[in-house]
Amino acid sequence: MTRSHALPLLLLLASCSGDLTSDDDDGSITPPVDSHITNVDNGDGSTTSTIDAADEELWIYLDLESGEEKKIDAPASSTEWDIAFRRFRAKTNGGSNGMGGVEVARLGPGNFDGVTDAPSDGYVVDEVDGDDEGIIEDDAIRVGPTSETGPWGYDVETHTLMASGELFVVKSVEGNFYLLEFLEYYDENGSSGKVQMRWKKLADQLGPQELLVSWDRSAAFVSITEGVVAIDDAANSTAWDLQARLVGWGTNGGLDRAGSGGAQLAASTDFDAITTAPTVGYVVDALIPYPGPPGSPDFNGNAVLSDWFEYDMTTHLATPVDAVFLVRGANGDYGKLKILAYDEPNKTYKLKLAPVDRAVEVTSLQVVATDTAAWTYVSLRLGETVEVTDPETDDSWDLAFSGTRVRTNSGTSGDGDGGAQSSASTFEAIASAPADGYVVDTELTSDGAPYSGNAALSEWWAFDSTTSSTVPKDLAYVVRAADGSYAKLRVVEYANDGAYTIDYAYAGPEQTDF
Repeated sequence: MTRSHALPLLLLLASCSGDLTSDDDDGSITPPVDSHITNVDNGDGSTTSTIDAADEELWIYLDLESGEEKKIDAPASSTEWDIAFRRFRAKTNGGSNGMGGVEVARLGPGNFDGVTDAPSDGYVVDEVDGDDEGIIEDDAIRVGPTSETGPWGYDVETHTLMASGELFVVKSVEGNFYLLEFLEYYDENGSSGKVQMRWKKLADQLGPQELLVSWDRSAAFVSITEGVVAIDDAANSTAWDLQARLVGWGTNGGLDRAGSGGAQLAASTDFDAITTAPTVGYVVDALIPYPGPPGSPDFNGNAVLSDWFEYDMTTHLATPVDAVFLVRGANGDYGKLKILAYDEPNKTYKLKLAPVDRAVEVTSLQVVATDTAAWTYVSLRLGETVEVTDPETDDSWDLAFSGTRVRTNSGTSGDGDGGAQSSASTFEAIASAPADGYVVDTELTSDGAPYSGNAALSEWWAFDSTTSSTVPKDLAYVVRAADGSYAKLRVVEYANDGAYTIDYAYAGPEQTDF
């Protein structure tokens, strides 16, 4: 057969309108109970789907995450579908055809098996028909005007469609990437509208994801690496890192959470410029005021993420602030988050989210502990002193100082999982935290008076008889925090009977290397 690239394909399709309908609408007709999509697992990570799209009025909606057909009543406002088929036409849930944020990049004809990564740019969305000579809307996966721009070529002798060999990368509603190759338009009996397509999920996603997060009356859950995820038992799951419930946001860490999550405001508002995340400074979830109408009850959420918006009292709309948040995931990984838009009527967010590398940095902290009748409490996790009312039950602190005395949140001092040990290595040479050997707090004595403290840390100082002053020894320690995470530490300076300068590097939850 001869394929013509010179004749405008859309005009030819119009002349064959009895077979290749081109009209469009925003609604949908309720499909029959039986699925119009049949999938075959090819055993190589790809799927071949046959879509019965022969009906001239019925759209067939496919969810790429599940590979299933979805019965959609209101496609323009639904986020349950990614791509829809009707005869030769394919529309996507983005741009003019939906609010799902789906985008498409064209790779040109190529080797399906050889494509493993998604391109970082070149994505377009469905648009309404422009002022060209086209007779259908300008969809991201569109027909014509020549075979190079769409999935189908047209044979002028037989008036039939054939696969163009074009490869497409579709970014789904959830922010995952899929490679599509259209194979056939006719079945073995020659019936048209029987679209056959080979597709697969791409392993790597180059560049940040943009996700659409929506919910009905329950929370929506997001994973730094997987995008939007379905969670049945949120309280006991570590498969999610962020949750959204109306305008309230939380992380998978803190009160009634199974993970080690937290959040902090990034120093930069340039999302793309942020490539690493520090390990110190993450606020975990707690009961906080709901960031909604006055009088709202407290909710279990993240105080940092709750400042994601500004509220306009005139329009009663929440508008995202120009900020990037650093997120620590449930399993101790890290990501960056920017909230791009919020659709109040549809309770839908558009996010930019991407993983970043953990950066273990040395933190220098000044601690004033001159009052020997009291203790100054420090959170190595936050990198600051904290107010503590009941140290024996409060897990927010990791170390405490009073004069030359030092505590950890363990043993006789607190119910945390803290402890400490002296290292034979220098501070710089400590590469990771040992698995065992940690000393917990016991009853000790100082100047003949009993106190609860850590014996391993009690040897940090020496008395200089020449200057009649207390000076730090050249010692390094590994400290276990109240939550069981690790830091390496040294006392750099000590002055005025209790003014410390300590250097420490915090590995972060679920990590042992510095």
